[in-house]
Amino acid sequence: MANNNSSSLNTNNNLNNLNTTTTTTTTLTNPCKHWLPSHAWEAISNLDKLVPFFHGIARSFEEESEEWRVWYLSDHPENEHLPSEWQTKIDDWTKMLIVRCVRPDRLIHMIKSFIVLRMGSDKYIKPPSLDISSIYEHDSDPYTPIIFILASNVNPQEQITKLAHEKSIKLNVFSLGRGQEHCVEDAISKAVRNGEWVFLANGHLIVNWLSKLDERLESLLKRDVQQQETNDNNGTIMTTSHSSSSAGGSGTAGSSSSNNNNNNRIHVHSNFRLWLSSKPHPQFPISLLHRSTKVVSESPSGIIGNMTRLFKLISPQQFAQDAFMLSPEYRRVFFALTYFHSILVEREKFGNLGWTRSYDFNDSDFESAVKVLKNMLSHSIMSGGQQGGGGQQGGGSAVNIATTTTTNIATTTTTLNKSNFSFEAFRYMIVNVCYGGHVTDEVDRKLLDVYTRQCFNELLMDMNDYPLSITDDRYLVPGKSILSKYSIMMNSGGQSAVGSALSNSITFSGNTKNKNNIGNNNNMNNTLDPTLDHSAYVKYIREGLPQNDSPGAFGQNSNAIITSQIERAKSLLDGLLIMSTTTTTSHLSSSGGGGGGVGSSVGGGIGGGGTSSLNIIHVNHKMNTITTTSLSSQPEKEQQVIQGIHDLLCQIPENIDTSKVIHTDQPLVIVLLQECERYNSLLYRVKSHLSRLWIALKGSSIMDQELEDLFSWIKKGKVPIQWLSVYPSTKPLSSWIYDLCKRVEFFTNWAISNQEPNIFWLSAFTHPVGFLTAVKQIAARRYNDVDKSIDKLDFEYQFISKDVVVHNESAKEGVYVYGLWLEGAGWEFTSNSLVEQKPHQLRCELPVLQLRAVPQDELKKYSNPNAYYKAPLYYCPVRGGGGGPITYIDLKIKQQCVPLTSPVFINAQLADEKQYDKSNPLGNLLTLSDHFTKRGTALILQD
Repeated sequence: MANNNSSSLNTNNNLNNLNTTTTTTTTLTNPCKHWLPSHAWEAISNLDKLVPFFHGIARSFEEESEEWRVWYLSDHPENEHLPSEWQTKIDDWTKMLIVRCVRPDRLIHMIKSFIVLRMGSDKYIKPPSLDISSIYEHDSDPYTPIIFILASNVNPQEQITKLAHEKSIKLNVFSLGRGQEHCVEDAISKAVRNGEWVFLANGHLIVNWLSKLDERLESLLKRDVQQQETNDNNGTIMTTSHSSSSAGGSGTAGSSSSNNNNNNRIHVHSNFRLWLSSKPHPQFPISLLHRSTKVVSESPSGIIGNMTRLFKLISPQQFAQDAFMLSPEYRRVFFALTYFHSILVEREKFGNLGWTRSYDFNDSDFESAVKVLKNMLSHSIMSGGQQGGGGQQGGGSAVNIATTTTTNIATTTTTLNKSNFSFEAFRYMIVNVCYGGHVTDEVDRKLLDVYTRQCFNELLMDMNDYPLSITDDRYLVPGKSILSKYSIMMNSGGQSAVGSALSNSITFSGNTKNKNNIGNNNNMNNTLDPTLDHSAYVKYIREGLPQNDSPGAFGQNSNAIITSQIERAKSLLDGLLIMSTTTTTSHLSSSGGGGGGVGSSVGGGIGGGGTSSLNIIHVNHKMNTITTTSLSSQPEKEQQVIQGIHDLLCQIPENIDTSKVIHTDQPLVIVLLQECERYNSLLYRVKSHLSRLWIALKGSSIMDQELEDLFSWIKKGKVPIQWLSVYPSTKPLSSWIYDLCKRVEFFTNWAISNQEPNIFWLSAFTHPVGFLTAVKQIAARRYNDVDKSIDKLDFEYQFISKDVVVHNESAKEGVYVYGLWLEGAGWEFTSNSLVEQKPHQLRCELPVLQLRAVPQDELKKYSNPNAYYKAPLYYCPVRGGGGGPITYIDLKIKQQCVPLTSPVFINAQLADEKQYDKSNPLGNLLTLSDHFTKRGTALILQD
């Protein structure tokens, strides 16, 4: 695929090596540090050093900085010309390496374009749609179970239920769990005889029983075959009776032979099907997988895909019936619910800026919300001055509509008594019942509450085209004027689905002839409400909404998309790395005793002339950096492997000496001793592991499983999981070791001087909550007042301007700390306040922060959500671990820094009529703090 200039390059291997190589061994500093991130420069430097074809590219960044800056800031750099000679020197295949280094967020896009260009079609990058009907017709039989390998947000139960209904076959559904085994076995036995279907959900919960199920299926198959052979030998024919002549009909199996015993009477009905769903599980019975049809499906991606799928969960007839009988408000809230559910599902793609934890929002959450909506609306409907009935649970409300005998459907729709419908109660049910059961993190629950206030409020009823997003007003709840452009029945006169639904559901108090004529009254075609047209909503979603998800739909900015795309690229490269390492060193334990050496312990044997690739570790003592290089498994490289591990061992600092620390009951002294103990324990573990690995690689000891795993992590340039128990980190190995050295240096200096630092490096603490508690304890002792005990104190935060020098003296009150990074927002240093992020600026380091523990009643000024944002503080970019935020820090919001399109103007337009609070920039809907909550704005202690 590559041209002659680059045909010798192993691009896939280099993509992997650049993924594991995180720092450079060259002393050349970043010449573009004002716009090029350090990790991108490190990757370019490694590319220059490790791939001969790219020698000189690092110097090109220094000499042609402006040209590279323009290319870097381009929206689609993969399609732009590279500076100077590099455009003609390389092709698209090798250009991926540059994109991977500098703009990894565009790597997936470039790979897709490359595939389409080389293969001549885009079918290789588009996943096929799931068609259960086709699977049933072509890939199933009574003896072959169908197993759905569950992906996130995918539940095949609804589609299976719908198909069973179409085929007129009884479906038995079981959600597997302990104690249900006997019920399931009885149901399967009955279904086998009667031609029914059985759906077993969540098979991964009882994998041990699945082996018994597999044996049961094998037994049924053998019995059926034996019975058929017996019938053939006796000259008899086994018949199966059906209650329906169709292929989907159900019936009972019988035999012309009545003398067989019970075992031989068992016959597998031709309509019988066994459906299962399960998440991947290492103990899932292999034999059951072999005999089954495996179906792997992912939910449609994007807002449009998810909203379309949710609309298709309900038939056009049912939608028209519900929309007509439950007032126009039902249609608007239902549409808002599809949007709400879609952004909850799709927000996960933003990684750290999305949700702090992974949540499996699924269709059952949406369906429960729809049930709540129907029940609440049915109790709020008034028709002819009388309260409507409650309706069927989860279905259409059985409301008798008293109306005059008219053919104008628009005038017969029910009206909603808005005073009886509480959006506050509806939001409560959404947050705490329908969706809140998934959400356990307090920050995520706050975000969920923000979305409910944005999507479900009184303005949704009042405005014709209500904007669902504050930062992108293209996402609207469509009114009649918009839907009329997409409605089939308005544009072509067709209204069979709507007319049929209404004719079967409406009870008139007057002349019943109008009911019978609803489906074909020509005058009605001109007066039918397009908001009853299911297809109009679907078409509007597909054609009227932005085809590519806008970050504004989620309350995010363009940088969040970059973060999302970088995460996808990382996932791809990690997968490639796993695939490539399976062909490299994997059986290191073959190095027995002391004579094997590296040649007998690596892969097929380095000394034996193996050709597997091996990542060699280079350590630069001067810069405390590490680089991995892919080398052929040749004998002359053995010493480089051994030397690399030894050099890595040499970088680990000595234990922290605490002999000069005067042991007192002072809170900070206790914190210091605890931190030193944790770090010394970690240093011992790291040095012990590396020493054992070094000895094993020399062939002086056996390479056990623990060392194999350790070596595997190191080869990938990642921190071994055994070393992450003291404090979490997402840094690559080289950066982690450098960071570890700096941390140890900080506490060593503190311990040796036996004097508190003037300014504390908050990131260095393995347990920062303990440090913050100690500061509070010192303040409480100073107050010496029962009303100002530690539990009645909280921190006041004040950022120190850059031009104020604080390193030469300690804080007069409280402490100075540094090492905080802001993610999901920008920072204006002149006013020390939150602003919008600059393009491609994903994080920024905040100035020195002064912490003062003061009585809580003195902090009331920070409670204004339009002036201050309570930013959660996390230990590392992966926010889900550690049991939630360390603390919350009040960040000042710069006024009028938020680029909003709606509904800011809504409140201004309706202020007089609706008496909204003009002093609030977002009226009574949302606050400026809510804006940054949707941005995922947070503080972290590691860059």
